[in-house]
Amino acid sequence: MRTADGSRIITLPGADAPVTVGGVPIAKMVARARRYGFLHEPGRGWGARVFNGEIEERAFELVTRQVAPGQHAIVSAGFTGDRPQEEIVVSANYSISLAWNPVRAAIRGLATLSALPTQAGVYVIWVGSSLWYVGKATSLRGRFQSRYKTFSDLAIQESSYAPLLAARGIAVEYAVLESFTGPVGKLMSRSSGATSLKRVGQQDGVLRAAERYLINTLRPAGASTSERIELTSGARLTIVQKRRGGGGTTTATLSNSF
Repeated sequence: MRTADGSRIITLPGADAPVTVGGVPIAKMVARARRYGFLHEPGRGWGARVFNGEIEERAFELVTRQVAPGQHAIVSAGFTGDRPQEEIVVSANYSISLAWNPVRAAIRGLATLSALPTQAGVYVIWVGSSLWYVGKATSLRGRFQSRYKTFSDLAIQESSYAPLLAARGIAVEYAVLESFTGPVGKLMSRSSGATSLKRVGQQDGVLRAAERYLINTLRPAGASTSERIELTSGARLTIVQKRRGGGGTTTATLSNSF
């Protein structure tokens, strides 16, 4: 059912929803939103942000407006980007080793993604000669494949977007997470402005710490925020960066919040 302006009508809450976003039923998004507290209900309807199954890396947003009691029209639905930034709190000694690929990989069509490894790591996106973005991923190739899914979701053909990516000189530089050491449970996160700490998985926490270090060091142009790494008294964080192909090794040891 649709309204006069073409918006689709759904009844919320409901066991099933007639539409999906990125293959996820809207009813499931609503259930997750309520469960994890990401649902808010302003007067003109409601909006929800739900973290997807990709290790909570991408967020959905669903915005509706009320058109009748118990019925809402979907105004917009889609991906909204990465999770909100959080501080990383390190309360023990950790060492992280990253192995950088010596060559930037040009990003064009889906076929170019085969050059990216499936391992976990961090990456830097370049736009021409400008360092634009720093990110992390449990699978470097999978991360970019998921980004390309947006094109297919919007029915944009590769013949349309590949020339644009080439013209802007989009390329990615990446480092595989080679190894890490440190006790379990001593890497935590804290949302901006919050006082309570949240546990994070061991590998996820290590990747977040490495990503945050690179963002705060490289200052990419596309980073909208800069959340710090907090080290509690006596804790040290060592970041070892190896450049494959004879590029040498750099080591940074942090003993103060950064």
